[in-house]
Amino acid sequence: MMAFSHDIAGGQGNLIATSVQSPNFTTGVSGWQIAKDGSAQFNNVTIRGGETVGGTTLLYNGTPAKGSLFCAIAETAGSDEYGNVYGQGFNMGVWSALSGVQEQHFGIDDQGNLYLANSSGATAIYMDPDNGFIGIYDSSGTGDGNLITSLASSAGTDAWGNAYVDGFGTYGSDGAQIIAEFYADGESGILLAPQSGLTPDKIYPPQAVGGTGGSGTGQWLALGLISGATAQTGVPESQVTLYGGSSDGTTSIPHVSVYGGSSGDMICDINEHGIVAANPTTANIAETWHTITLDSGWSVPSGYPAPRYRLLPDGNVQLDGLAEYSSAFTAATSLCASNPLPTEYRIAGYSSGTDAILKGMSAGVRACVQMNASGVIYATPYPSGTSCSYIDLSNCIYTVT
Repeated sequence: MMAFSHDIAGGQGNLIATSVQSPNFTTGVSGWQIAKDGSAQFNNVTIRGGETVGGTTLLYNGTPAKGSLFCAIAETAGSDEYGNVYGQGFNMGVWSALSGVQEQHFGIDDQGNLYLANSSGATAIYMDPDNGFIGIYDSSGTGDGNLITSLASSAGTDAWGNAYVDGFGTYGSDGAQIIAEFYADGESGILLAPQSGLTPDKIYPPQAVGGTGGSGTGQWLALGLISGATAQTGVPESQVTLYGGSSDGTTSIPHVSVYGGSSGDMICDINEHGIVAANPTTANIAETWHTITLDSGWSVPSGYPAPRYRLLPDGNVQLDGLAEYSSAFTAATSLCASNPLPTEYRIAGYSSGTDAILKGMSAGVRACVQMNASGVIYATPYPSGTSCSYIDLSNCIYTVT
């Protein structure tokens, strides 16, 4: 039996004619056509099921033309017959009617990375899900030195060579200088670098820290600012730190601690007492009054403060308090020979065995105040031989060694 044959299809069903088409077919406009070479055009088609393998899918807004393309899905970058240029992957947005290039649009490449382009077609925002990275670039788009802002789960380098920090970071015009960084990887805070080559500053957010600044354990760090200071024990490295009350309830009054110097230790504290010096014997603790341990025979009269000392913010030492001896004395009598003042509180400029007069008194019951180079305070009657019973340390201020 002979194979079926007619003018359109040959005996094997192959097209003989160049194509078959609907009566209203116009290329790219209306109708449908199946060409002998295997290509086809259809209009207003509904497809149920199946799959698309390879090729390029182009969607137009109205009649296909330069600038009417609004979506392209392609294995590789290319251009259509109207001059619309599309990139690899999925792209959707605006194409120029003049140049045919993509302008403002978003897309997904074959690696699953997302990007948003500005009106010039330059990628302004790039998202790399695999590395947990989002980059914002200047108006010229992606490129080495163009990164201005990043958000990342860990530090790394983008596809164009820009190094980025963990957390949130902003960068200078060269793309390499960190201007600000919000930490994300094991630490919280903000890092600030005013210009390249300077030690970065940091601002720490509210957090609980150990007992520092003489304000109780578990105090709350309300705000910390670091500018190259050495890290402190129990407190983030900081030069200016604003604390709230302590979480254990021992302190409810906020205060500010200032750190610096070669060691980075506390310089002073600003609290309910005003500006307070740092404790010279224990690092990073605000100074307070220290009670003087009295020698035998001395006591504190009722209603008076006990003899005490402290370091002032200007570097001088202040004494205060009143003590009474068990019996009247006519010669110099030590107040604290058994427990002299620590080295950091001793008077400057006097050699061993020489006493400095800290406070003179008129003839009467209160003795002059003297101190030797070993930190021992003496009550010395004035004039010599006068009988005294008290030593008044109020308003005694001197320079330390």
